[in-house]
Amino acid sequence: MNEGTNLSSNFQSISRRFSLAFIGVVTLILIAFAATAIFVNSTRIHGDLERRLHNALELAYISLPTPLWNLDNDIVDDFIEALFLDESIVYAEVVWGGQVVSKKVRESISATYDRSFDKNSGFISKVTDIIYEGNKVGTVKLSMSRDSIKKELVVTISGIIALTTMIIIAIAVTSLVITKQSISKPISRLLEATQEMADGNFHRRIIDMPRNELGKLALGFNTMAMNLNDLINELK
Repeated sequence: MNEGTNLSSNFQSISRRFSLAFIGVVTLILIAFAATAIFVNSTRIHGDLERRLHNALELAYISLPTPLWNLDNDIVDDFIEALFLDESIVYAEVVWGGQVVSKKVRESISATYDRSFDKNSGFISKVTDIIYEGNKVGTVKLSMSRDSIKKELVVTISGIIALTTMIIIAIAVTSLVITKQSISKPISRLLEATQEMADGNFHRRIIDMPRNELGKLALGFNTMAMNLNDLINELK
């Protein structure tokens, strides 16, 4: 019986290896999918921030020429205030004649503000000229923080990782259960029946096997056992 037990253990080991190999392949595919999804979402979010900054500058290009030409700083200040409704905008500066006529820094970063937005990877900055009737009347500089991107990316990445992990666990459990039911148990039953026949029990039959190659093997075993039993009865 020890030999039969060892064979059964070896076959179970094969089924486990098959399950682990299948789980490994699926895991690699899901990880590749998750990495692709993260990259696509990161690119999309960065592109969205770029578009928002571009649209804000386009709005300034359209709205500020007349106020700057007329030196109407109140309208310029009101426009800057309106731009700050977008929480990503952290800095705005309007220059006329080489002088800053309006400037605003978001309070959340004003304490650490050091005019280094252009050099800091945590911000994105752009400048556009303001043109009135073909003449340059000033420039507008806007800076946006990437913190909103980071927060959105963290949420997106966390969701993708959680979903990928759940799918991997579900596939792993399903694979192990199916492998055990479809491979390990039928093989164990075949091995037990073979061992009993080796011990002289030619009346042993295998029933309720799956309709696959293992089922055909069990049918062949039953036929062999029946023929051996008939042969022994004739010899007797």
